[in-house]
Amino acid sequence: MALDYIPMNNVLKKRSEITYPEEDLSYIDRAMEVSINQGLTGAVLLLMLDGEIIFKKAYGYKNIWNRYNKIPSPEPATVDTIYDLASLTKIYATMQGCMKLFDDNQLDLDEKVSHYIPEFSGGKKNDVTVRMLLQHRSGLPANYHFYCPNQSGDLFSQDRETSMSLLPLVPLINHPDKTTLYSDIGPYILGLIIERVTQTREDLFVENELYNKLSLERTGYLLKQKLNLPNNYFAATEPCGNTRDGSISFPNIRTDTIQGEVQDETSFYSFDGISGSAGLFSCVEDLAIISQMMLNGGQYGNFRWCSDKTISHFMDNKSADEKFSLLWRRTKPYEMMTGIIPKPHAVCHTGWLGTFTLIDKKHNSAMIYLSNKKNSRLLQHPNIFYGDCAITSTYGIIADMFYRGLIKMGKVKSPKANVE
Repeated sequence: MALDYIPMNNVLKKRSEITYPEEDLSYIDRAMEVSINQGLTGAVLLLMLDGEIIFKKAYGYKNIWNRYNKIPSPEPATVDTIYDLASLTKIYATMQGCMKLFDDNQLDLDEKVSHYIPEFSGGKKNDVTVRMLLQHRSGLPANYHFYCPNQSGDLFSQDRETSMSLLPLVPLINHPDKTTLYSDIGPYILGLIIERVTQTREDLFVENELYNKLSLERTGYLLKQKLNLPNNYFAATEPCGNTRDGSISFPNIRTDTIQGEVQDETSFYSFDGISGSAGLFSCVEDLAIISQMMLNGGQYGNFRWCSDKTISHFMDNKSADEKFSLLWRRTKPYEMMTGIIPKPHAVCHTGWLGTFTLIDKKHNSAMIYLSNKKNSRLLQHPNIFYGDCAITSTYGIIADMFYRGLIKMGKVKSPKANVE
């Protein structure tokens, strides 16, 4: 499949010049098959190079569990299976909204958060900027369990309107801009900023302004409800709701296999499935179009989302410790996720359910991996499932295999280590 490729060097390469080594694709294919045999329920992998989808294949199944019982004849995953993106929501929804507002001069990244959300104030909160939220250096905690009365105290809520009003009250646990701590709460607040600036709910903003204009029919929040889709359009996630095989309980907890609903507890129970950190659903081809738009410098076909300068700013603007750009992860020091072959020009992100994206603007390439690795039995309480143990479930091995082929093509400079 050819994507709408706009070569940034203004030199249009003939499609026939894209000669990615077949043997490397076969190695990748074999690794994916091995992962299914190791207990990964299902996955879809897509690789992009110079405006072409050079590899796209589905593996395994959409769902193999009905609570504690295995399904006798599970339905195979397909390339258009819709996955819960988990934290890839940050990249394909919240970051997109932030880039658009930044490009339109409606969002100043160095402005205090309190400028957009006056309730986010008092003490050190007065020093927190939008950029700190984007770089996970705001001082906010990793998460906040609004939905659980035993953990949330006065901030308990299982209602989106109430939860949005409580978000600015979440206390800092570190001094702003002193420590990098990956936080879901930061993107939740970025989503609130998007809503305050646009006066539109985040899901409606990105769907109306971006996804619909790119004709993405399988991307959005609450897809099952909005499009009245049956469960088998979706890859299932946890077999026993959010109970971790019956070991966790809180009010209104789901106990049946989750399919077509966001798995993330905070997003589902407290934000009605619409948040800046989790809630987006999509398939690999839709994500390939958004990814190619970013590789094209913010444009796809005749549709321009933002400038190339904005795309580069979000990819290249590193945090003080160089772990993050603006919501993007850097590939170093995350070699387990991104592989041992250096990828200094690439940015990436992961999702807890088994989703991963890596984009290399310099080499006009991208990798999109969607899986439902948590559709398996709990191995170690509370977060390790059998699907986590498959060889591709840390993503780095596939990223390295992809780059081996790019090195053989001469697209990427070979590291000192032997990669043959």
